[in-house]
Amino acid sequence: MEVADEILLPAIVIGLIATIGYPFTPHIIDSLLGAGIGISFFGVQYLVSKGKWIGLGDLRIGAFMGVILGWQLVLVALFISYFVGSIISIGIIIHKKKAFGVRVPLAPFLVTGTIITMFYGEKLLTMYLAI
Repeated sequence: MEVADEILLPAIVIGLIATIGYPFTPHIIDSLLGAGIGISFFGVQYLVSKGKWIGLGDLRIGAFMGVILGWQLVLVALFISYFVGSIISIGIIIHKKKAFGVRVPLAPFLVTGTIITMFYGEKLLTMYLAI
C-alpha cells in the first residue's frame, strides 16, 4: 500500500528528459498532457473520497504513466488497469468470500495496465477507434 517516492519521482524526471529527442517516446507536450490527465484522474478521486478510495501515491503513478505513455495511451492504460483490477477484485471477493470493504492496492493494476499498454496500446487504440 506504499509507493516508493525515491524510485517514482526520479523516474518521472527521467521520463520527461527522455521525451526530448529520444525515439519511441511521446513528444514532450504529449507527455505533459498525459501526466496532467493521470494526476487529474486520480486527484478528482482523491478529493471526492477524501483519500478513502486511493492514496497520493496513485497520483504520482498516474503522472509517471502519462509521462511515459503520452495523453492518448494513458487513457488506454487507465482503462486496462481498472478493468483488470475489477476482475481480480471480484475474484478475490468471490473466492475468499471477503466483504466489499476489503482494501486492494491499486498500484499493481496500474503497473499491469501500463505494461500492457506499452506493448499493445497502439493496436488496442486503433481497434477501438475503428469501431
